[in-house]
Amino acid sequence: MQILSNLPPEATTSMQRDVMAHRPSEVDGLVYEVVRMAHRYQVPVPAYEKVAQKLQGEIMCKKILTQKEMWR
Repeated sequence: MQILSNLPPEATTSMQRDVMAHRPSEVDGLVYEVVRMAHRYQVPVPAYEKVAQKLQGEIMCKKILTQKEMWR
């Protein structure tokens, strides 16, 4: 927590930077792949599914906003 509290407010994670730049990120391997495997093996993972849905929506919103900025 000490390290995090000393970071500047504009600091971002590599995953955030990848998503903002429309590059592949760890989201697929860390979240979406878990959901795919759970479905394949019929293992319930409601928390992962909820996170995956939320992330997918946020990623789409960022893409839409970025496209709108490009049209200005």
